[in-house]
Amino acid sequence: MSKDLLPPSLASDLRFSVLESLLDRFDVLQVEAAIVYLVDIVDSSALDALAEQFSLKEDGWQLAESEDARRAMIKSAIERHRFKGTEWAVRDVIRSLGFGNVELIEHIGRLSYNGIRSYNGHMVYGDPSKWPVYRVLLQMTGRRCCVTHWK
Repeated sequence: MSKDLLPPSLASDLRFSVLESLLDRFDVLQVEAAIVYLVDIVDSSALDALAEQFSLKEDGWQLAESEDARRAMIKSAIERHRFKGTEWAVRDVIRSLGFGNVELIEHIGRLSYNGIRSYNGHMVYGDPSKWPVYRVLLQMTGRRCCVTHWK
């Protein structure tokens, strides 16, 4: 199709003829495959598959209350994935779900009875196998809610 695009003076140049041959590849591209990443306009039936692809199924996907919240999670998934497991990423996911600020307690297996933390059932003291565990303490209508997560 692109054979008639180049003027005769450029058609004899090998560099331009290679570029011309690459233009032929655009005619056979499946545009529909790329459109799925336009998260704002993709059909809602594709959101679960995108969540799976961007590893969101275990990162609060079920807590998203609306389709708009799910779309926002997918759009921010690439940036968030770069920092997955960090304190920033955990706080960002929780904030994006509308839970506001939280208290994170990292390395709960390394905690000791030193008076800084109270023994209230939220902690695991001195268990070396729990080094990658952290606690997320949410403030919900005057009471605390505790969520455990493995890094």
